[in-house]
Amino acid sequence: MNTRLVHQNLDTSFVDVSALIKYLRRRQFLGTVKLELNGYKAEINLKKSNQLKVMEHDEISGRISEGAEAFQRILIRSKEPGGSVNVYQANGTGPEKKKLPKRKPSPQPTNDPVINTKVIAASKPKEQPVYVRTNGTGSHTNGTNGNGSKKKRVPTPAKPIKANRQPRLPNFPFDLSNNVEGKAKQIRQDSGDWQTLLKLTVELLGVIDRKLTEHKLDFPAAFKKACTEISGDYPFLNPSKEIFQYSKGRIAITERVNETIFVVSICEALGRIMSRLGQSRKFANLHREVSHLIISLINKRKSQYDRFGMTRRLERTVR
Repeated sequence: MNTRLVHQNLDTSFVDVSALIKYLRRRQFLGTVKLELNGYKAEINLKKSNQLKVMEHDEISGRISEGAEAFQRILIRSKEPGGSVNVYQANGTGPEKKKLPKRKPSPQPTNDPVINTKVIAASKPKEQPVYVRTNGTGSHTNGTNGNGSKKKRVPTPAKPIKANRQPRLPNFPFDLSNNVEGKAKQIRQDSGDWQTLLKLTVELLGVIDRKLTEHKLDFPAAFKKACTEISGDYPFLNPSKEIFQYSKGRIAITERVNETIFVVSICEALGRIMSRLGQSRKFANLHREVSHLIISLINKRKSQYDRFGMTRRLERTVR
């Protein structure tokens, strides 16, 4: 798609990307919004029929992802200062200019008497024929009520003019909000699911912790490091905020977090640990043992893991 640059090097310190996307959508804009940060790039493509396609590339971790979760992370990362935003518009999608109808030239008078006569004759209005209606007795009716007095005309009420209704835009595929952290802290009335998810997470982390301890490895420290690395995408994992902490088979969490975001963040942190184990020849056997433990838990708690979307994400960590 051919594009042209319409806004260049907008600083993320002063630009609200969420509000920008809303504005462009209301304008039925077609094009691309590109976000660039240190080691991070993202694209938001606005297409026809209100379609939105997003893609992010974390150059530090090597992650390339698309979809709603990627869009939420893009909005979080767009809050960081020092980044740049560029807006590209698809060629041929600007507002159309209305063409005014061409005016016909009026006939110019000349000194020729014949031509002037024709013009004058043509400009005279034609006389309309007068129709006379009879009332069946042979007498003519001329707008009277029979006794010579004229009938009163009842004015016809004017029809109301219908206002032109603006077409309603279809629903947007994603919730355009930059308040992702606020959404992650929303509390549902049913706290049973949240407690169940925490118990499953404690069990999962505890099993891996005990296995790594057998090989004299410090799992809490490794997990804390992984959480720090992804805290840009999941701020509640930042150890300095003291919202979430794991130590010795226990989880300490001070705020309620959106269940889906919580599961994604935990699985991503575990994925980093498993990736490092798998890349080391020294810990190749340990990597296989931990993978078997995770698979065993998946089979044991499959219904619960499926309920919270953990199965598919954990399976990725053991590949």
